[in-house]
Amino acid sequence: MPDVFALAYTGTVGGTVQRRLAVVDLATGTIADDRALPASATDVSASATHVAWAEKDAQGRLSVVSARRGETATVRTPLTGIGTGTGLRVDVMGDWVTYTLPGGADASAPNPLFALMARPLAGGDAVKVMDSTKALYGSGTVQGGTLAGGEGVYRIAPGADGRPVATLRASSGLATALTLTYEFVPTTLSFRTDALQPTLVWHVGRNNAVADFELVHKATGKRWRRGEGLVNGNIGLTAATWDGVFPDWSAARNGAYTWTLTAKPLNGIGPDLVRTGTLTVDSGAGPHDYSDSGAPDLLVRNDAGRLLSYDFRQILTQYGHVSERTDHGGGWNTYDRVLSTGDVAGSRFADVVGRDRAGVLWYHQGTGTSFARRIEVGGGWQTYDKITAGSDLTGDGRADLLAADKTGVLWLYRSTGSTTKPFAPRVRIGGGWQMYDSITGTGNIAGARGGDLVARDRDGVLWLYLGKG
Repeated sequence: MPDVFALAYTGTVGGTVQRRLAVVDLATGTIADDRALPASATDVSASATHVAWAEKDAQGRLSVVSARRGETATVRTPLTGIGTGTGLRVDVMGDWVTYTLPGGADASAPNPLFALMARPLAGGDAVKVMDSTKALYGSGTVQGGTLAGGEGVYRIAPGADGRPVATLRASSGLATALTLTYEFVPTTLSFRTDALQPTLVWHVGRNNAVADFELVHKATGKRWRRGEGLVNGNIGLTAATWDGVFPDWSAARNGAYTWTLTAKPLNGIGPDLVRTGTLTVDSGAGPHDYSDSGAPDLLVRNDAGRLLSYDFRQILTQYGHVSERTDHGGGWNTYDRVLSTGDVAGSRFADVVGRDRAGVLWYHQGTGTSFARRIEVGGGWQTYDKITAGSDLTGDGRADLLAADKTGVLWLYRSTGSTTKPFAPRVRIGGGWQMYDSITGTGNIAGARGGDLVARDRDGVLWLYLGKG
């Protein structure tokens, strides 16, 4: 138990009403010291030898002031922090005066006054004893937290060098710093049309924090950022749900990604919590995917003979963005017809065929974002005036090729799965196709076993032919 008690009161001395500080000797019940205080003085404390208080000057600047009992000389420590002084706790502990603003653990803005600081009564540099406080119980017992020990009840006593040291006596089991308590990050994300949007989840231990999340595609450096947001609930829940679209509206590329979670304490107590890791995006391959994203692309040959692909999702949804393109190289003007075939040889990537001006058909196997060295399929293809591909008409999981000759006969070239001989010998389907000026293999649009075909007649009527597999 303390031997003295500090009492701040308002009294009249010499006809003047003023704030005063009295030191009560608990053993005798008498006033052992009585002095005037500034009107702005707040918390007061006393020991057998000293008194201390907090006050605010005319400019609103806070200071902690100490004095030897019975003497008028004071030692003043200006404070840097936010507040009016209300709530600031001052205590004399041995040869030190301590000061703190309790409540830092739950605060939503930083304040240097949250720490329990101590400076020598005779003056000198202050030292940090604790990172935050909740309550001071006198006799050197403080409820609060340190980054090293977490939250609990601490005993403040001189260390080996005479400076005050906080020793944990009873732990609450809670951390003072942001701490990861739960993490769920899938190793693989898929953005196939039948897949749910993936959600990544973390708990950071408390709710007065903000968290930011970023994904980076290793191969291209493209980034997706969730943006900084408040965590939720006492568990500090933060989650990131990605729809598989980059900020420029292009589809997420397949491959390896790095991720970074950065959680920042709003009270400024402790370091940022940073978590990093890797994951893989695997959205498969689409029939017209030339950017390795699983989403369809638009294939374009420009006037210079370069083959380019554009993310079709970006084209449909962008607002003022320049469309992202993948350049597949030059020399494509050697062909009078270039077709996207889908995956013919089983590499999982979309392929391309081109017919040169001598009637020779060439096969370019897709590798994701480029093509392998071309392979000759065969000559005589100048006999066809309509060619289409990309629809699995035989139900074997590979895209086939259809060609209508100039007499109106439609022929099927079944894909073989071989890169050296990608198509089987042709099979006659039937005549009369000269009535159409365009045919297109659409893939399976009607839900039957095989891919379908649409054809436009010369009157502009579009006809659907259902694939039977």
